[in-house]
Amino acid sequence: MARGRIWVAGGAVALLAACGGDGNPPPVDPASPAASYVRTGPWNQGDSAALDGVLRLVDGCLVVEAYGTTTVPIFPSDFVWDPREQTLEAFGLTLTVGQPVYLGGGMTTGPVEHLPAGCAGERFVVHSGQSEPREG
Repeated sequence: MARGRIWVAGGAVALLAACGGDGNPPPVDPASPAASYVRTGPWNQGDSAALDGVLRLVDGCLVVEAYGTTTVPIFPSDFVWDPREQTLEAFGLTLTVGQPVYLGGGMTTGPVEHLPAGCAGERFVVHSGQSEPREG
């Protein structure tokens, strides 16, 4: 009987990791319009510069548009793209094309593990996010 419990617990842990927990991150999805990287640390830790704007799908690439500029957010590979719903989801956060996004991270010029062909503009590595505006 203990084996069944251990197997179920192990299955639950594997399921949580696959659903965007802080366990081992999945590889990048080459079919996703989101530029991405495989994170090496926990979600919500890292640079804390803000990127606020509207999430758009432009030329097959997810971008954030704000104040006349276009920025390519580079998400952890934990984020899963739903083409039907036009959403990107992980860590309890759902980002929807056409809606405002509030991301934390920092600008980068370094290499990206997955960069869709249509992605152009400055790059912002995402370390955190929320679905509501920041206070203050």
